[in-house]
Amino acid sequence: MSSDTAVLRDRPDVAVERSFDALSATRLSPGGHTLPDDPAGRFRVVFVSSGTVSVGLPERMILLDPRDLLVIPPRDRARVHASNGSHVLALRVDASAISLEARQLDAVAGAALPTDGGTASLLAHVLDALLAQFEHYRPGNPVRLQQHLGGFLAMSFAERADLVQAPDPLLERAKDHIEARLGDPSLRPDTVAAAINVSTRTLNRLFESGGVSVSSWIRHRRLERCRETLADPRAARLTIGAVGSQWGMWDAAHFSRSFKTAYGISPREFRRSALC
Repeated sequence: MSSDTAVLRDRPDVAVERSFDALSATRLSPGGHTLPDDPAGRFRVVFVSSGTVSVGLPERMILLDPRDLLVIPPRDRARVHASNGSHVLALRVDASAISLEARQLDAVAGAALPTDGGTASLLAHVLDALLAQFEHYRPGNPVRLQQHLGGFLAMSFAERADLVQAPDPLLERAKDHIEARLGDPSLRPDTVAAAINVSTRTLNRLFESGGVSVSSWIRHRRLERCRETLADPRAARLTIGAVGSQWGMWDAAHFSRSFKTAYGISPREFRRSALC
């Protein structure tokens, strides 16, 4: 069957879409499909389980073999054609959901990534299994599933040393320090800078090279930790305020506002939907 449809539609005979928290997956049938550009800034990842696929981007055509991955940046409209008998999965994901800056995903965009080794091979097995039970799989915790898939994606892309710039050791030290102290309400750019023995100005430059400020990175990681806790059944008895406090966000009203701004839903509503 040949078709020409945007994968955002739910057309069981053409493309079926499933959402797992911040990540959505679409199973593409053989034939033609259009992946429109994404104003929300989400990347598309195409995985070819079997068969062959051609992807037309604005300035070139890319041919994908079985077991290949391809990253398509948000700004690009892509024309995908899957061969007869092929099995293809298209993922749509925020850069923040896989803990990579947009510039790092830009570095791997438009280049086929084989999955015959490293973390990419593990990711391929997971995506194969998702395709095999695509319409019937009901994860017990979609947030956790999104996090694990996102982690595999991030590691797979980061291992492409020829495409992704090696991380700055100082920046990694700063991020490790932040991650270990997210629950400390006194965590600030100046305390992070002092901990890794650089000036606050130098620290700011390190983070700004990735398009994010130190403060916004701290806020992002705190909110992500809060989101994980809210989706954890083991933490269901904690109040919303206690969840925020656990990760350094002591002002409950500010925490709720920040969470809704970041995710478009209040912490209470998110917990209800994640645990239902």
